[in-house]
Amino acid sequence: MNNPVPIPAFTDNYFWCLDDPQGRLIVVDPGDAASVLDYVQSQQKQLGTILITHEHDDHCGGLAELVHRHPHVRILAHAHTPLGIPYQPVEHGMELNIGDLLVRIIATPGHTQRHICYFFSEPEILFCGDALFSAGCGRLFEGNARDLLLSMQRLRALPEATRIYCAHEYTLTNLAFVQSIWPNNPFLHDFTQFMTKRLHEEQCTLPSTICDEKRINPFFNWDNPDLIRQVQARSSHKSRHAEDVLYEIRQWRNTFKP
Repeated sequence: MNNPVPIPAFTDNYFWCLDDPQGRLIVVDPGDAASVLDYVQSQQKQLGTILITHEHDDHCGGLAELVHRHPHVRILAHAHTPLGIPYQPVEHGMELNIGDLLVRIIATPGHTQRHICYFFSEPEILFCGDALFSAGCGRLFEGNARDLLLSMQRLRALPEATRIYCAHEYTLTNLAFVQSIWPNNPFLHDFTQFMTKRLHEEQCTLPSTICDEKRINPFFNWDNPDLIRQVQARSSHKSRHAEDVLYEIRQWRNTFKP
């Protein structure tokens, strides 16, 4: 498998694209058809598979035109996703093949109730849409703190070498937020410097890894004693319960301005 390539779109979206074993293209969350079609044409290949993490328009808005132009494309999405076109329904825990690539479906409710991630076991890569960002997570539009904890537990349990390909370039804003609530994090300064340098060189800050996120992402650290102390110092209620810790952090992130 080649390394996934980001197709930038809109203000900060990435549609990830990679080759399948048959030499066709796999595209993740194509919210815009034109940019994907331009990339497909530049590669002189056929579009083989589309992976949808959730139903927001910036993740699936290009589907109708892509299906029109590539009528034999295979589309995967959560079994109850309202896409308006036929697709192959998948659910949590399912394993399926794209050629000889094994993909496991991980349900990650919170951002939406039907949000899913795609975990490729060899090599270990994760396409996580808006469930997880580098140093952050997606806003809870439909889910609650219990959903968020469940999703973060499932993703944190993946192998540490897993490369994470999320759908937005939010890394530096997220890191500024982490600095505001967890200033004692020993990994934060160097990680922020490295990512700032990458963006200044017009490089994507992704992929991250599960290992990196365990170090710097507050949504992976609901049980970190230092972070809990920081949350308790800022919060009117002093619960150490994981759901409460994540809820407080998510509420602060909703209103944070760097």
